[in-house]
Amino acid sequence: MADTPLTGSDDSAGSIPATMAEEIGKRSRAGFVGRVTELERFRAVLTDRLSRIIWVFGPGGIGKTVLLDLFEAEATACGRSTSAIDLRSADQPRVTLGEVALRHGGAGERPVLLIDSIERAETLEHWLGEEVLSTLAPGSIVVVAGRRPPSARWRTDPMLSVALDLMPLRSLSPDEAGEFLGRRAVDVSLWPEAIRLSGGHPLALALLVQYLAGAGRGELPAGLAGVPDLLGTLLSRIIDEVPGAGYRRALDIIALARVANLSLIRNVVGDAAEEVFGWLENQPFVDRIDDGVCAHDLVRDVLEADLRRDPDRYVATNRAIRSYLLDPERLRRAPDRGIKDFIYLHRTSSLLSDYWDWARFDSAHASPKAAGDEPALAEIVRRHDSPQAADCLAYWLKRRPDSFDVVRASTGEILGVIGLLVFDGPDPADLAADPVIAAVWAHAARARPRRRGDVVGITRFFDDAAAGQAMSPTFNVLSCRHTRHWLLTERLTLDYIVLRDKDAWAPMMSYIDFRPVGVDVVVGGVRHHLFVHDWREVSPAAWLDRMELLETGSPVPQDHSPDPEYVALDRETFESAARAALRDLARPDRLAQNPLTRSRVVHDHCGTGDGAALARTVHAAFGGLPEDPRTERARRAVARTYLHGAVSQEAAAEVLGMAFSTYRRHLAVGVDLVIEQLWNWDVYGPD
Repeated sequence: MADTPLTGSDDSAGSIPATMAEEIGKRSRAGFVGRVTELERFRAVLTDRLSRIIWVFGPGGIGKTVLLDLFEAEATACGRSTSAIDLRSADQPRVTLGEVALRHGGAGERPVLLIDSIERAETLEHWLGEEVLSTLAPGSIVVVAGRRPPSARWRTDPMLSVALDLMPLRSLSPDEAGEFLGRRAVDVSLWPEAIRLSGGHPLALALLVQYLAGAGRGELPAGLAGVPDLLGTLLSRIIDEVPGAGYRRALDIIALARVANLSLIRNVVGDAAEEVFGWLENQPFVDRIDDGVCAHDLVRDVLEADLRRDPDRYVATNRAIRSYLLDPERLRRAPDRGIKDFIYLHRTSSLLSDYWDWARFDSAHASPKAAGDEPALAEIVRRHDSPQAADCLAYWLKRRPDSFDVVRASTGEILGVIGLLVFDGPDPADLAADPVIAAVWAHAARARPRRRGDVVGITRFFDDAAAGQAMSPTFNVLSCRHTRHWLLTERLTLDYIVLRDKDAWAPMMSYIDFRPVGVDVVVGGVRHHLFVHDWREVSPAAWLDRMELLETGSPVPQDHSPDPEYVALDRETFESAARAALRDLARPDRLAQNPLTRSRVVHDHCGTGDGAALARTVHAAFGGLPEDPRTERARRAVARTYLHGAVSQEAAAEVLGMAFSTYRRHLAVGVDLVIEQLWNWDVYGPD
């Protein structure tokens, strides 16, 4: 199938076609849409007497062939002699080109030579520049069309570059795509979905028109994968033959990843990475971005639809990308990029497409609050929330300025505000100033006890200047900010998100495993709803596993398996229980009743809580004491008395060769050392 017609032309208006082919060509050009700039540039070249080389390039199905047909018609209408050569059907391209060049070599003829599908004879590029151009008369025009731009030699050669005019072709704009569909009598209600599915790619649009015409269909498929014939046609036209398995895996990567760089490709294909990445960089359906490449929108959709037909391959590819992006060392070096790319893996979720603004995913960035930003931020919150909420914002901007991100466009314009507060405990003044924080903290106080040093996160403010708490560039930034916070904030336990529209956000909150608290807070007449995630129940690692299941469409367990409920003992009770555990090391029945069996320290060390686990934890605490000469006699006293089960303290003192009073003094010091070790492990963790 030839590249699809795109723009209209009345190049032969009023003339009567002499042949059937001429008639079909005229009708085809009448249905052409778009490419106005390219046509104007070509017409300007036709009126110029200088020699020109126009290099049209773009992926298969983008409209190169039909644009060349239109160029030929324009040239003919201007009285120029033309020759069109399609290298797909030329058995001996070099001979064919040479013959055509000689035929038009006469002085003063100024022909227009159109060469299609140059990628079919890429070895002729050098010869074309050396031989063909030297044969044609001055003022000739050579139009070359192919999937790739000319080689570096053409772009840098002093002679060739002077005459070279690059003409890249991309997909149609939404307006042009709508005109394309309108000329083919497609119901206007179907235009938005057809444009979304096709990405404005002309061949994809034409195939969707054919799909609708077949059997009188009145609706479009849900996705490209739903029409295997259409998908297969697009794959065969857009992508050349793939050289091998490593190259195929590279295509799988760009189907899912926002950006594929050499490091990611190496992580997947190994030693062949440089060769594979070099091949990928030179494909006509990719753009260079950052330090890597990304696929054109339609190509990405086509590749992903094809990849999803092999569920095992799809899951393996997704997992390889996630593993690379979330590597701890890599994430520490460049957290913002890694997290943005991780979020991008969710772009095809039918649920999340309603929340993230993928079209403007890179259009905004977070920056610290600058002096003078306060009035604009307050106005955003006042407009979408309430004057009282703006007062709360003003309080926190003074109290915790570093907790705020100002969302800006590339121009510096303020697009939104995000306030993510992290507490180990707010002051009474904080609770009095903000009813929402007071409600959050009241709920947190009723939850499982936290260790000293544990923190609670609260997304208190989130508003886009234009959209409020709806899909927007501000939410794009917030999602990246959230993920970074969840994965990298140390000692994070509970995390809260404050939202105004509970029903609108409930599906998203469920997706990211935030549960409604059941507590609403009214501020300035506006109701605020709280959602919470307990990172002690579902850790970041478990949460990432859940996200993988959602990304790949795998079943997600509905019930959490929370950690055991721990008791958080005050220091006095903890010390009493620890002394009892030392005394009862030889009495499993008593150890089983000790409250430390339900403490975090025992569960952290043994994964369970019973008398035997408590005994192992006490032994581990003793074994973890530093080898300090100053405490050596204290440690010997503890070991002889409790760990080795002395008959009595007097007997222990005798074995150790210490006076009883000296022994008792060292034993007290040793017991305190063991208790302090256990307490620190319980409060701060074993590390």
